[in-house]
Amino acid sequence: MAGSENVLQVVTLNIGGNRHFRNTPLNPPLLAREIHEIIPIDPTKPTLIALQEASQVWYQPDQLLDTGSLLALEFGFEYKSYYGTVIDSETHPHRRAWNRDPFAGAVRASEGNAIITNLPLAEWPWPLPPEKHPGYANLRVLSTTISRATLYSTGDRNTQPRGVQVASVETPFGPAFFMATHLTTFIGDTERADPSLEHANGPSQSRQHEVEQIIRVVNELRAAEAEVGAKPRPILLAGDFNAQPPSKEIQRLLDVFEFLPPTSKSGSLATHIKQGVQIDHILLSDPLKKLGTLKECFIYEDARVNAVTDHRPVIVTFEGSAE
Repeated sequence: MAGSENVLQVVTLNIGGNRHFRNTPLNPPLLAREIHEIIPIDPTKPTLIALQEASQVWYQPDQLLDTGSLLALEFGFEYKSYYGTVIDSETHPHRRAWNRDPFAGAVRASEGNAIITNLPLAEWPWPLPPEKHPGYANLRVLSTTISRATLYSTGDRNTQPRGVQVASVETPFGPAFFMATHLTTFIGDTERADPSLEHANGPSQSRQHEVEQIIRVVNELRAAEAEVGAKPRPILLAGDFNAQPPSKEIQRLLDVFEFLPPTSKSGSLATHIKQGVQIDHILLSDPLKKLGTLKECFIYEDARVNAVTDHRPVIVTFEGSAE
């Protein structure tokens, strides 16, 4: 990490839309370069990035192209990418999913979430195995499924599993947890556009289930901290929630988190460009107010975004006294 800066930048961006996932072969190096250009941060400052619809493709069994890792290289050698698989052609084979132009010529492919950061990983609030035992000194980013049980039988978003990544990171303000997620949407998801709609078996109900699983993870972290007598760390939750702030999904999260309200130059709060809805969010649980002051939270509306993806980045900056 570049110095002990008393600044923390947090970004969320869904990178799966527009031309890179439509009718052209996937080009991870090009996508990484273009994504780098539409994330307006200072890469020398401490940074946490949550990516949704990140991808890995193999054109030979030993030739992996990882969008997150390539993007990390664009930001600098101090950055690392931690990938969390959601669907994989090896474990989720379905013609509808993988018989698409972006994956033409690949021998294997996967899609998922990724956390990109220049922060070091921190200890978990539970003991790791001792030396010479499995898992010794293994400070990994953890992932868990949050969706209902599914076999991905439709090969599309209606049965796609969903997950959340959790990183324990060392920030300038002390250790914190960073959670990255992407909640469900169904084909023709009208509830996403109008949170007042009620469909008992619709996507909102699935998202509410996923939200409950996220809250279970938060409660597990808090219980682990209490078990060892540790003070509660800040928890940042970022991602594409496929739900607007008035929805039941986001309102339930507000029982645990604080919603960080964004601004924009145009005044529009839409983060999904084509549908004009605000579904990409960053939330915070910080009981001891360790992360300093919220300097800004904004939606980046540069015209270049439209050519790369169908979501706009949301960027948060915290400032305060470093520990």
